[in-house]
Amino acid sequence: MPPNSAKKLLKNSLESLATGNFEKFLSELLDRRDGVKMNQVEGKSFLKVTDVMISVYTERRALEVAQEILKDIGCRQEASELAEEAEQAGLLLPVMAKTWMS
Repeated sequence: MPPNSAKKLLKNSLESLATGNFEKFLSELLDRRDGVKMNQVEGKSFLKVTDVMISVYTERRALEVAQEILKDIGCRQEASELAEEAEQAGLLLPVMAKTWMS
């Protein structure tokens, strides 16, 4: 089986969020004020948000941003799972994954 891409991991992570948590995720993403604009994500599906994040941040950085936001909104399990999957796919250094899980 081919390794998961960053895009696929991010897509799966966002898809698994409950509606309320997805809305919190979007709010935090916009609050960062580091590239993602409201019109790019407002009312959009997890698929479009994934594409926007990859475009704005690059694949590896999009995973890091997603993990930060997931932790910030209290989705620590989802952040941990994303870090583990990214590490297994060779997309994050093991030290970074351990940092995200703590």
